[in-house]
Amino acid sequence: TGTPLTAMGLSGIFVSSGPTLSSITNNTIANLHNSYVGTSSTTALTVRGIDLAVGANTIDNNIIRNLTSASTIAGAGTTANICGIVMRSTTAPSTVTNNKIYSLKLTTTSTTTSTQISGIVWNPSSAGTNLLARNFIHSFDVAYTTTTATAATFTGIDNGAGTSTIQNNMIRLGIN
Repeated sequence: TGTPLTAMGLSGIFVSSGPTLSSITNNTIANLHNSYVGTSSTTALTVRGIDLAVGANTIDNNIIRNLTSASTIAGAGTTANICGIVMRSTTAPSTVTNNKIYSLKLTTTSTTTSTQISGIVWNPSSAGTNLLARNFIHSFDVAYTTTTATAATFTGIDNGAGTSTIQNNMIRLGIN
């Protein structure tokens, strides 16, 4: 517990270079918490279950749960405060299927910053066959209780770029 004095990015599985083919299957990634609040100049405050930046990838049958962040820094897409899965490799094919992503929570009490939780940030290649299917995304939350706050954004799937088939995903955002 406590508050870290420097910024940190936190990922359960992070593939930033190296393999041309990754298969990430049957993992449980749970209980990752970033308590660093940050400043307006800090960008390294993200929490990621799985983050893939390179290679042709298969992400299948993983459980990603209980990810939290206290960040008050604005973020969206690949810089969203919390993401269950970030698929941003430009190498095809990419397949993200049968994953369960749930209990993602912003613990910040700031109501004035555009914070974001995304279940899946999907930015695959513009070529080849890319599939995003049969994922179950649910139970996002934010700590503040004011009814006037409009700062947090919940996104089940953030389809940022690429060519793909997106089908048969189940998404339920919010807890109440």
